[in-house]
Amino acid sequence: APRGDTRRVGERAGMAARTYQNFDLLLEGAEAGQFRARVTGSPSGEGSNRRFALPFEATELENLLLKLDPGRSQMRRATADPRPKASTELGGALFDAVFGEEVVLAWTRSQDATREAGEGLRLRLQLTDAPAIAGLPWELLYDRRTNSYPAQSERTPLVRYLEVPHPPRPLTVDGPLRILVVLSSPTDLPELDVEAEWRRVQDA
Repeated sequence: APRGDTRRVGERAGMAARTYQNFDLLLEGAEAGQFRARVTGSPSGEGSNRRFALPFEATELENLLLKLDPGRSQMRRATADPRPKASTELGGALFDAVFGEEVVLAWTRSQDATREAGEGLRLRLQLTDAPAIAGLPWELLYDRRTNSYPAQSERTPLVRYLEVPHPPRPLTVDGPLRILVVLSSPTDLPELDVEAEWRRVQDA
C-alpha cells in the first residue's frame, strides 16, 4: 500500500466502516547493538526518530517469553496465570524503549489529529532492517500512560508492514470462498463449547 494512504475497513455486522491513516514506524539496526526508530510517515509528519536498546537482558527476556507461553517451559501450570503480568512488563518496556521523545510526541499528535477527524490510526511496523528484534511480540506494545494495548483497540490497530517496490494487485476470485475452520479444545484448559463457536462462525 502506498505510504501515508487511508484505507476503509469493510462494514461488519451493520457497523459503519472506519477510515484509517497510517503511522509508519521503521525499526533498524544501529551501532553498538542499539537500534533506531524512525517515523517515516504519519498524520503529524515524518522525520521523528529515537535510538534505543532492548530493555532486557537475554535471560530476563527469555523468562518473560516463557511466562507468555507456559507450554514452552514444560512446567506444571501455576495457580495464578503469569501471562497478564508478563504482557504488561514486556509490552510496557518495549513501548517505553521505542516510543520516547520525538517518536511518542509524533504518535500522540497523530492520535489527536485522527481522533478529531473521526478516523483511526494504524500503526505499521517495518522490521525488515532489524531482523534481530523482528521476532519479538510487538503486538503486545503497552502504553503505561493510558493503561492500554494499542493493538487491542480498533482505533489503533497494529500491523507488520513490508515495504515493496510494486504493491501486489488485488486478487480476483470467482465462485464461493471456501474456508477451513479448525475448532480446538485442549484438555488442559477450560472446556470450550465448540458447537457454539461453530454457530458464531456460521453467523459471521
